[in-house]
Amino acid sequence: MTTIVLSSTVTVRAQMRVQSENVDLEHWHRLGCLAWVHADQHGHARMATGQAGRELCLSVNQVTDAIAVARRRGWLDPASTARCLVLPGCANNPCEEQHR
Repeated sequence: MTTIVLSSTVTVRAQMRVQSENVDLEHWHRLGCLAWVHADQHGHARMATGQAGRELCLSVNQVTDAIAVARRRGWLDPASTARCLVLPGCANNPCEEQHR
């Protein structure tokens, strides 16, 4: 099991929050930052239905596309879904969400 340890967690999360709200960034980049904002100690960012879209002001299709691009670019683990954004290398960690 991989455990995510962030030094100055509050600072890192605050910076990632700022970047997730930066509309000058591409959707996939903002989504990756949002995953870091909400990631638990196991590297999983559980999302309520539609939460990522609401927080980023994106449509369902835009969130789906952003997840696909973030996976390809290595910002999210391939197991990521709209309900659980998984940080790279953390897919085998405990999670209540059903991952592929």
